[in-house]
Amino acid sequence: MKIKDLLNKVGGEIFSRGEDYYENDYISFLTYNPQKRSYYGEVEGSGFEDYQVRIDLDEENNVDFYDCNCPYDWSDTCKHLIAIFLAIKDGNYIESNEKDIESVKNIEKMEDDKEDILDLVNNASKEDLIEFITEKGFKYDDFITDLYRFLKKPEVTEEIKFLVGDVKSIISDASYFKFDDHPYYYQDETSKYTDDLEKILSQAEESLNKERYMVPFHVSIEIIKGVNSLYEFSFEGYSIDGLDYDSFEILKESCDLIETYGTMEEKENAFKLLIKNSEKEFISTEYNYNFIYETLKFLNKSNKNEIYGVIDNIGDSEYYYSKNMILKSKIIEIIDGKEESEKFKMNNTQIDEFAMDLIENAINNNDFDFAEKLALEKVNENEGLPNQVKWEKILHNIYRSFKIINKQIKIANNLLKKGNSKYYYILKELYKNCGLLEEKQEELITNLIENSSFDCYGPILKEEKQWDLLWQGVKDHPDTIFQYGPELLKIYDEEVYKFYYHHLITQGEIANHRKAYKLFVKDLRKLYDVGGDKYADKVFDYFRENYKIRRAMQEELNVLNSKRNRN
Repeated sequence: MKIKDLLNKVGGEIFSRGEDYYENDYISFLTYNPQKRSYYGEVEGSGFEDYQVRIDLDEENNVDFYDCNCPYDWSDTCKHLIAIFLAIKDGNYIESNEKDIESVKNIEKMEDDKEDILDLVNNASKEDLIEFITEKGFKYDDFITDLYRFLKKPEVTEEIKFLVGDVKSIISDASYFKFDDHPYYYQDETSKYTDDLEKILSQAEESLNKERYMVPFHVSIEIIKGVNSLYEFSFEGYSIDGLDYDSFEILKESCDLIETYGTMEEKENAFKLLIKNSEKEFISTEYNYNFIYETLKFLNKSNKNEIYGVIDNIGDSEYYYSKNMILKSKIIEIIDGKEESEKFKMNNTQIDEFAMDLIENAINNNDFDFAEKLALEKVNENEGLPNQVKWEKILHNIYRSFKIINKQIKIANNLLKKGNSKYYYILKELYKNCGLLEEKQEELITNLIENSSFDCYGPILKEEKQWDLLWQGVKDHPDTIFQYGPELLKIYDEEVYKFYYHHLITQGEIANHRKAYKLFVKDLRKLYDVGGDKYADKVFDYFRENYKIRRAMQEELNVLNSKRNRN
């Protein structure tokens, strides 16, 4: 099929998005190797990496193979492939061989080589430089901004106003998506706006020092607020997640600097702004908690009640209740000291984190009775609930810390029977130390198999060389033949090859899209790798003859065929 015919078959949303990527220069580069009749290109992703696209043609210039390493798997063709197909159709590529590809990818780096630029600038006249800056510089917004900041060195308040204004302008420009009838189905330009915001954040980050810390403080807060509004209409949210994380990291560093170098007025103003934003409605309540935790750096007796008020208004669910109580314990520790905080925890052991802290302290202080008593209370309190296992594990750790063997064995057996396969090894070691391993080994294996999934106990059976039990497990879970087949072949030989064969036939028959075909062919290759050529050839020939209509499957089989040089 020719490229133009393939493009004609693709329509709707995916074509529109690919066309948009092509028209907006998202293709980083595209080369064509005439010797191999192969195209190779890279297209900007929506996150922080480019995706690689490869297209091979046959002798009649039909598309023989195409692939993109992006995560999209709803169909064979993604927006990045569409963008590349359109570029090829319009002749927008560079002919090259394989050695040229790296040089094409590094053109921008070569053009930006600092030494070359330094030579040019040193040899240029003052008049030429002024002419270049005044005539050419206004075409590049980033250059003008950087030049302004470098030469004028604006005051802190002026730079805050300047950068915060830019952030607000970008968010305002992005907001038109809110009025699109179908923003999720047509296009998502969020990554373009997040790129611009990242640049502003980077500019603000340059001021993370003991003189200009208020710049990144205000800019990061403004970006966090803007990011929250972008989430409302963004389809590709992972480009926002990175900016979100970076902004909070810079906010934390800014607050550290304010805490260390700030004046009393700056600390009070920082506290007020953080408190104000902690009360806003965000896409995630984690934003509110992030702001509150930063306020703790500026906490004192006169403003503690403001934080308590914000905490009490966050939410009334059990989840928020626990987080709020933990926050309050930190406030008490800062204002009244660690001893008062410990009293607060002791009076509120219904909070799991408090109970765990108290148990850890008791272990460190060799107070076995208190640690066991509190852990048993939590086990009984959570009887029949998911958290019961967590507290049984903590109880086991208490017995291990105080070297109480019989109680360790009892609780470890209980945990193994609840599906915690790691306690197989713990029990094995305990029995070994007691001289009971030979007597208890069979019981241990039985409890492991009866109470764990094959994913958990299969590797243990292999390690213990329990081949009959492992072979039975593989029969019950056929997909695992590729994991355990090589070892089982040494014991059961031809029977295992036949099992491979029947499983691959079933796997190939139910495969119905390219991703499944790739996995099927990959697994078929594994049968060749373990010496099962006779059975692998049967599988290969069966699908070659009986599934010609599945073109994508045939293409994958061709790849395997070429690798094995089969005639």
